[in-house]
Amino acid sequence: MQKDINRLLPTGEVMVDIMDSINQNLRQQELMQKFQTAVQQNYDWFVDYMKTVPAGQPMPYHKNLGLTESEYDEMQSHLNDIELSSSGKEKIIIQKDNNVIEFKANGKLQLLNYLKIDLNKNIVIFLNNQLPFTDTANITTETNALKSKWKGYNWRMEEPTDLDFENIKNLQTVDIKQYKFTLGQLEKNNKTWLYLKGREFNNGEYQVNFEISVVF
Repeated sequence: MQKDINRLLPTGEVMVDIMDSINQNLRQQELMQKFQTAVQQNYDWFVDYMKTVPAGQPMPYHKNLGLTESEYDEMQSHLNDIELSSSGKEKIIIQKDNNVIEFKANGKLQLLNYLKIDLNKNIVIFLNNQLPFTDTANITTETNALKSKWKGYNWRMEEPTDLDFENIKNLQTVDIKQYKFTLGQLEKNNKTWLYLKGREFNNGEYQVNFEISVVF
């Protein structure tokens, strides 16, 4: 695994594509906006409804989702068409010392300056948060936003660890901290995909909410 990570993150300066744009046509945007508005307006109901959906199964239609049944089917059919695209390029510097990988970056990617990968301990460190290694990923279809099969590794932390839908229904009474880091290789072009996501919810508001996705 260490050898694989070192291969995916070569030392030195690299030019990366910032993958934070989503290719959607106006119809897809319209349906998604209606759906998101309905979820916000019926949030407690939506949380209860989600609990009735078996794990790994698609969510059945309901009128509270803000769409007609045909519109909902159309939105679902579009989900596999969503594709991430590059909004621009940026240089980052990858440094390694005693099996610890660090980054130097600017602009949209400046949060990578606070990211470290400790290969000896197999943990990812972001600011004061330690993300333990959780699992390997082996995505065997191209029906994802990257439009590629890919293999990689995941590190994540979540507090509280027993977060469930009941907690989510009462956001005013719970503090939530979630961080995830993914490193993988896209099969379609053998490029490295690096993904970092952080969320902290406190007193009913997001204190931290970001996603970084780059390909190089």
